[in-house]
Amino acid sequence: MGDTGACPIARGNTYYGTSGTIPSSYGTSVALEGRPHVSPDVGPTSTAGVKVRRSQGDVKSILVRNVGAVALLPGQIVTWAAGYRGTRVDGCARLTAGEVAGVIDDCLPSAGCRVGDICHLIVDGNVLSATSRDTNEIACSAGGIIFAATAATSGATTAGRFAAWNGTFSAAQTTDGTAGNILGNKIGRAVSAVTAAETSTAKLIHVQNLY
Repeated sequence: MGDTGACPIARGNTYYGTSGTIPSSYGTSVALEGRPHVSPDVGPTSTAGVKVRRSQGDVKSILVRNVGAVALLPGQIVTWAAGYRGTRVDGCARLTAGEVAGVIDDCLPSAGCRVGDICHLIVDGNVLSATSRDTNEIACSAGGIIFAATAATSGATTAGRFAAWNGTFSAAQTTDGTAGNILGNKIGRAVSAVTAAETSTAKLIHVQNLY
């Protein structure tokens, strides 16, 4: 699938850039929120300044505004802002297998998307995202189902990461809602195997139809 139309913000960039002044009143930039975009599957690395394809597939993203309290970093898994589903996000996912909005553009510079700025949110396709720090939650084979990992708060270092389903559920998980959440709120699947030793590690995942 080709691009859905000329996009005013290229992958790897934000609307106001790394140092542009972000006004307190969003003005006409509100019209960009929720705009869809389809682009080639490229990662953050490049050769001679040219982004390298990771696959022959495409990546679907939408433009979203960060209305949270802190900058959102590349690869973080985030949630919708209340009342702004499909247009704004306000922090990292922190609830075990909770619903997520998508993954912040992994091509962004390390500073990410500042508060009030607009960036691409990956909702379908390949993207780099970090594993949980809990070795009991992340090990899986290629193709394993992944979901949002647990964190104390949306601002915690461990927030915005993924965990993996080991293929079975405990008796408690079948009755307390965990099983339904893992399957119903899955982010997608691991592209390559993830071992228990790879905690806090950026891994390629394939998010599937998150929005």
